Amino acid sequence: MNYQNFTTKSICFLLSLILISSCTNKQENLRLVYPNKVNYESFILANDNNLFNAAQNKIEIQTVNSGIQAAEAFNTGNTDIIATGNGPAAIILSNNPEAVIIARYATGERMHRMIADTSIHSINDLKGKRIGVQQGSSTHATLLNWFQNNGLSKDAITLVPMQPSNMPEAMKNKQLDAIAGSEPWALNVEKLCNESVYEFSNLYDENNTQAHVLITKRSIYGNFQNQINEIVNGLSGANQLLNSQPEESAQIISNYIGLTIEEQMICTSRLNWELGWNQSDTQSLEQTAKILFELKEIRTMPNIEEHLINE
Repeated sequence: MNYQNFTTKSICFLLSLILISSCTNKQENLRLVYPNKVNYESFILANDNNLFNAAQNKIEIQTVNSGIQAAEAFNTGNTDIIATGNGPAAIILSNNPEAVIIARYATGERMHRMIADTSIHSINDLKGKRIGVQQGSSTHATLLNWFQNNGLSKDAITLVPMQPSNMPEAMKNKQLDAIAGSEPWALNVEKLCNESVYEFSNLYDENNTQAHVLITKRSIYGNFQNQINEIVNGLSGANQLLNSQPEESAQIISNYIGLTIEEQMICTSRLNWELGWNQSDTQSLEQTAKILFELKEIRTMPNIEEHLINE
């Protein structure tokens, strides 16, 4: 027996198995995660209208309830590309040097609202009160910045970390004095509590556009350029529909979010549906990151410019 030939053949066979295995294990589909809520209507509408052409372009789509959950899926490697608000985005960028921003798809300076008990009439009335908010969210950072802008120390208020879905019952049962949230969370509180609550503030800040962004990793961006282009093009088409056909778009989106068409149109109008990136978007993430850094929610301040895709 020729052991040399046998050894050579064995090595070749093993190498072929390794090559076959590597080809078999190569990721073919791009995994996209976005929340089924108001701030992500571009994705809901694009997917419903098949603007992503997901089946042909091998895009796997999953939905979650919030931007924080999308960020968690990204951080744990369970997805490749996500949509999220500037709060979770700032957290990702501070912890992951490989994370990159593809684009901003929406903004909304008045999208975060504080719904309060009717016994609260002024900012001073908030002292000593319990305010429900989703910890680490864009609303959380916005709320704390609003406190600063209005001369109210965060130590004067008790912030109650809470899932937004639990806020309506907590307000109805007087476990909270106010809540802060984006849609549909704020609206859900108003619907359940009726005349016992009202919009105390929309937490507006002229220096923060509340940019909502599409995030992936550098390696994913390089390996899935075609699919990412399809997603971006799909978002562009969906934004055009949101702006030119608001009622028709609301009819579709309401089936996913659970609001009436009228409610959906009001919520949609609180955001600006425009794809791109400019300096105000960078400023939005920088300001949010600063608040989260001061809260010790993040350990380092991210350099937003270093995480932008430059083409």
